[in-house]
Formats: sequence, C-alpha cells, structure tokens
Amino acid sequence: MNYEDLRRAWKEERESRKLQKLPIDFYKEVGIYANRIKGELKAADPESLRAKLLSAEFKRVEFLLSSLIKSRYGKLSRGLYEKQAEGIKEDELLKELDFGVGFKKLVSKVLSGRSEVAEEGPKKLVRFLKRAPPFMGIDMRKYGPFKANDLAYLPTKNVNILLKEGVVTEVIIDEGPKGN
Repeated sequence: MNYEDLRRAWKEERESRKLQKLPIDFYKEVGIYANRIKGELKAADPESLRAKLLSAEFKRVEFLLSSLIKSRYGKLSRGLYEKQAEGIKEDELLKELDFGVGFKKLVSKVLSGRSEVAEEGPKKLVRFLKRAPPFMGIDMRKYGPFKANDLAYLPTKNVNILLKEGVVTEVIIDEGPKGN
C-alpha cells in the first residue's frame, strides 16, 4: 500500500455511485502504511524538511481515508434508505447505523493500524424474505444483491436493521439431539 493506491481507491469511490469493491485487507494495509509514516516521522528531526513532508503526507492519508470511508457510509445509508428502509426517516437510519461514532471509530482504528477493522463484530445467518440490492456492511464489505430465500451471514448490526424492516428473518440452526 502506498499513497497512490489509497488515492486511486478514494478516486474510484468518489466517482462512482455504486459501492466499490476493496481488497479484503485494504484497511489493514492502510493502517500499516499510516504506521510506517508515523514511525519515520518519529525518527526524523522535527525541524527537517523530511519531517514536514512526512507530516503533510500523513495528513493527506488521513483526509483520503476519512473521505473514502465517509463516501462508503453515505452509499450504505442511501442504499438502505432508498431501497430497504422505507418508512424510516433518514436521521433515524443514520442513528441506527451509528454513523458519527462508527465513522470516527473506523478512521481511528485504521490509522492506528488495528487490523480487526475488517472483522467488525459477530455475524448472524439470515434468510432474505424479498429482493435486496447490494449494500455495504458495517464491516465495510459489499453484500448482495440477494433474492427471496437467499441465505447469508451478515454483521449483526446490519441484520438488526434488516430485521426491523422485514427484509430478512434470522435462521436458527437446530443441531438436533446430542448423543445416541
């Protein structure tokens, strides 16, 4: 991961109305890149040109990452609002998505290099009751599209929204009697 890779991902996300597919380890790689810059910055003489350039690079990385994640969250909220969350006011939906806190928390996690960002929380098995367009999960992964009766493991926060809207039903797997 380098600045150009991040800028390219940001540009593609900003120029498309659809959620762009990111590599599974994208946020982890951005975190490693950001930590590399921070490490070099700590080792550099604070008054040097190198330190000033590294500081400026880190600020650009922070901006691109924040903007990219904000754009992805926006697409998620619009997609749910327009296609799945009929009857819910937009501000209620954003609150349900934990937009402000979730967005800031995700940016902070990525920039601090914590790789668990892509594995945000537990998942549940659901069955779709009707068609659902593609959407971005709280874990920043793209899910769907789904047809009625499709099964999927989805992040719990997304499942709760979809359950509330009558889009899915939770599947409980009964393992049957134990022993012989």
